Amino acid sequence: PPPPLACYSAPQARPGPTNKIFSSCVPAEYTEMNGKMYFSAYDRETETELWVTDGTESGTSLVKDIYPGAVEGSYPGEMAVMGNKLYFRGTDATDGEELFVSDGTANGTSMLKNIDPRKSCCHISGTIALGTKIYFQASDNIHGIELWVSDGTANGT
Repeated sequence: PPPPLACYSAPQARPGPTNKIFSSCVPAEYTEMNGKMYFSAYDRETETELWVTDGTESGTSLVKDIYPGAVEGSYPGEMAVMGNKLYFRGTDATDGEELFVSDGTANGTSMLKNIDPRKSCCHISGTIALGTKIYFQASDNIHGIELWVSDGTANGT
């Protein structure tokens, strides 16, 4: 396994004019995909977002600031891997809490499906991958919390 991250005092390379220092990253939700560890972590600039590491300081970076601005973070969680994609619960400014997907790059990270179009909390939990499907609990605020299944596409969710 990769060595523990030194989140409390290690400088982290970040886009912009200077390196930033994590105030307290509190990493959580560790999930391995393609030899890298994906996790949720906090920093002062982006709040709680999706990060990736290969186990080294230079190989640790923010995947994408899904909920831009230091007021809120996307709070990624309930992560599961199917194939070469990471599926997770996330929150953005437009749609609220929804199901997201990432290939590990900023451009390849986006909302997969808007389950609750009212910009409400759809309560995604229990996310697991089984074969070629992702299973999770969620609420569309019409039927309550139910079992959902996805083949990894919006139409197949």
